Amino acid sequence: ECLNKKTCDSFGPDSEEVVAWKYLGLCKETQFPTQSPSNPFPTFSPTFSPIVKVPTIAPTGLPTTSPIGCDHPTWVEGFDYDQGDKVSFNDIVYNCRNKKGCDIRSPGEDNTWIFEGLCIPTNPPTLSPSTPLPTFSPTVEPTTSPTTSCGIPLWVNDADYSKGDEVVWFGGVYECLNKKTCDSFGPDSEEVVAWKYLGLCKETQFP
Repeated sequence: ECLNKKTCDSFGPDSEEVVAWKYLGLCKETQFPTQSPSNPFPTFSPTFSPIVKVPTIAPTGLPTTSPIGCDHPTWVEGFDYDQGDKVSFNDIVYNCRNKKGCDIRSPGEDNTWIFEGLCIPTNPPTLSPSTPLPTFSPTVEPTTSPTTSCGIPLWVNDADYSKGDEVVWFGGVYECLNKKTCDSFGPDSEEVVAWKYLGLCKETQFP
C-alpha cells in the first residue's frame, strides 16, 4: 500500500533508501470465470457452394469460339489476356478486370473476371432433313443480371443502378451509395467506396 504519493512515484516497494510502501500480505492466485463446456457460445459458420476449377490444356494458338455458338471466345488458361477482354466460360460471358490474373484464374474463381451476362447462342441446331425445323422465337440479350435465391440480382458492370439499389456479390448483399459510381465500380473496388455491405445472401447461386 502507498504511504506517500511523492515517494511512491520514485521509489519501489523494495527501496532501501525510503520506506514508501506498506506490506499487506500475499497475493493469492486469481480465478477467472470460464465458459461451461455444456453451454458453449453459439457460432455461425456460413457455407458456400464450392467453386471447382475445370482442368484445361495449355493453349497452342488463339482460343476458339464457345461450343454453344457464343460470339466471345472460350477462356483458356495461360493465354495472354488484356484488361477489357471478354470470354465465355460455362455459358457465361466475363470481362477481364486484371491483366495480371486473367491468364491463370478462371472466371468465377475470384474477382479477376467481371460477370457480364449470359452467353446467347448465335446459330440454331442443325437437324436432319426428315425432321421438321422448329420455330425459334427471337432471342433478346438480357438487360438484368440473374436473380439469386434470396431475390436480389447479382452486380453487373455498367448497369444502370440508383442509390439504394441492392445487389449480390460473392455471397454478400450490398447497397448502392452513389449512382455515379455504382455503375462502374463493383462492391470489391479498391479505388472508390460505392457500395455498403449489408450481410449475407442465403443460398446464393454463383455463376
